Amino acid sequence: MRYVVVVLALLCLGACAKEVVWSKPGVTAEQLEKDKAACTKEVPKAAGGGTGSAPTTYRLKQIQPKCMEGLGYTRSLE
Repeated sequence: MRYVVVVLALLCLGACAKEVVWSKPGVTAEQLEKDKAACTKEVPKAAGGGTGSAPTTYRLKQIQPKCMEGLGYTRSLE
């Protein structure tokens, strides 16, 4: 029984660890990185924390995708 619980826990962790991949036709890898950095900088501002607040994982997952989509990117999971 303990083995089954461990296996299920590992499977859940593996499923949650998928990486978000952003794509936009005609964009260079350099521009993608610049846009990701700009959207990450927007997270504390949008969350009301000002420029000095460190982005939390929750804020990053909630606000950064909206910023990237606003720039014309689409996301997928790998």
